[in-house]
Amino acid sequence: MRAAAADAAAATIARQRLALREAAALLAGGAVGVAVSGSVARGRASSQSDLDLWVLGAKSAWEHYRRGALWVSHLWQRPAEASTFDNFCLWDVDELWVLADPRGHFARLKSAYGVQRAGVHRAIVGSTAEVIEAQVEQARRGSAWHRALALAEVAWRAASLRAFLDGWGRVPKLRVLERVLPPEA
Repeated sequence: MRAAAADAAAATIARQRLALREAAALLAGGAVGVAVSGSVARGRASSQSDLDLWVLGAKSAWEHYRRGALWVSHLWQRPAEASTFDNFCLWDVDELWVLADPRGHFARLKSAYGVQRAGVHRAIVGSTAEVIEAQVEQARRGSAWHRALALAEVAWRAASLRAFLDGWGRVPKLRVLERVLPPEA
């Protein structure tokens, strides 16, 4: 048990150091804000964890890089886009590790999210329910293959919504859900 805890701590430290190097390079390249999200920000990185960086700047893109043995993701957004509360990083807003925020974008985002959290959660539940209803309707038509695909989508969204409603506060990654769902799910 101690070895696992030591491995997790080492994984977190390695990712934190990499995050600082990445942030410096991103800022030198024109970014106006950089924050760590995901398991590293929450202090729960494992040896399989990637490093998720939320980058504010002049473009919108999702980039993935290999840095030695680690994968690094850069989710680039324009500051105005980040404030619309319609992206996956939102479930990490409360736990962001802000590396650089010279113009206060992340500070404003955190403040606004705190005020709007209940409405954001209602919107997530409502929109997910609408998608599930549409997928159920699709599962009633088409070939067996298309019906199976629609049911698989219903199962994934329903499991994600259940985890969200059970207090996880974020849409889980598939590998996280696989650990908590019963084998028959």
